[in-house]
Amino acid sequence: MYEHDLENDMQESTIVKDAVIDDVVAGELYAALCNMRWYKIPEDNDAAIMLLLKKQLPDDFNTDEDTWSASWRGAGGIVADLRRSRLRKAGRDLEDYMDWYCNGDEGIVSDRILELLSALKWRPINW
Repeated sequence: MYEHDLENDMQESTIVKDAVIDDVVAGELYAALCNMRWYKIPEDNDAAIMLLLKKQLPDDFNTDEDTWSASWRGAGGIVADLRRSRLRKAGRDLEDYMDWYCNGDEGIVSDRILELLSALKWRPINW
């Protein structure tokens, strides 16, 4: 099991929660979580960071054990959960995974989402 949890990092980020209240950003996040693996950059490993910046992986990297991913259904639920408290405060209807499931562009990481998740030290790795 991968020791890092992108979902937890996003839940703890006010910046992510503020961003995904926008429906377009939420759709982009859903798409980025689908058909994509995510890797948490180790803060104390400059060599690993340099390899990732060059779009390479460390020799001992195991994509099954060293990445985080979500199913399409799971990704939809994550986006709905991230938006829940702010939707409630705005008096809007709450959502569930079906509001985002099969929303389109699955597997596409927009520049906006790449920047948002890079700030949390996460990088996408294609399947």
